[in-house]
Amino acid sequence: MTAPPLTVTTVLFNSAPEIAAWAEAIAPDVGCGLAEVVAVDNASTDDAAERLLSALPSTRVVTSDANLGFAGGANLAWPYVRTDYWLLLNPDAHLERGGVRTLVEWMDRHASVALASPELADPTETGVHRTGRALPSAGLALLEATRAHKLLPRDTRGRLLRGAYWTGGDQIDAGWVPGTALIARRAAVEQVGLMDPRYFLYGEDLDWCWRMRRSGWSIGVCSSTRAVHRESSSAHRSFASGDVLERIARGEVAAVERMRGRLAGRLYAAAVAFGLLVEAHHPRRSAEQRARARRGAHIWWSTCAQI
Repeated sequence: MTAPPLTVTTVLFNSAPEIAAWAEAIAPDVGCGLAEVVAVDNASTDDAAERLLSALPSTRVVTSDANLGFAGGANLAWPYVRTDYWLLLNPDAHLERGGVRTLVEWMDRHASVALASPELADPTETGVHRTGRALPSAGLALLEATRAHKLLPRDTRGRLLRGAYWTGGDQIDAGWVPGTALIARRAAVEQVGLMDPRYFLYGEDLDWCWRMRRSGWSIGVCSSTRAVHRESSSAHRSFASGDVLERIARGEVAAVERMRGRLAGRLYAAAVAFGLLVEAHHPRRSAEQRARARRGAHIWWSTCAQI
């Protein structure tokens, strides 16, 4: 039997509330032979795996006796991936109809791209989050915090900072993309390796993209399709809100340390803390936004002090 072009992997950790909608969204691609599903039950305490099997009986479920985090969990699926492409798709992320085929065809046209993402959208918003990110650095964080980026031409600002500053369209030279709905090229994974399981949650996607780039591959964004993502829903069920923010900060800083050294990691954390402190005193921000920025500044500064 000929393998489909793509394997979809979702890592389940107490994901029962999302799995029915996730399975419904991916079912047409499985039914037409475009995709197969290898899921990882990351020591869940709910019946997410059973619900997924009920909705998509052809799913292969790999069970872990311990919660290995996102990278460690996803890596367990790799021995069962026999396709040219591997799509990591969070249980709280749904590709729009036709998105799987669009991603596969896009990757076929861009042979230099190792990892790519569709645009990501929040379910409460009509627009998209520009998904391609710049590799983090203290210099870029300070450029934005001091508002000096406003002096740059719009296109230059977009190319340099990416994210919300990107002016739109595909990217084949992004610094990194989140692991939320991440398609990986098999040849690149075989050359560079899997995600680093030392990152329990957050930072593993940044590190993986950096390693791919270091090996000569590109990181891309397919702007012609999108995934709707209810961000961190599983994480927020497992951790307090402040703990999630701390994990994000620690993961990013750990990745920067791995890329550029301890001093670069510390400077980056301090620069982000400074930028959030500026936001906390911005007169045009709401009281809630300023309070959130103060909490963020404290978390990032604490992360800097711990390095």
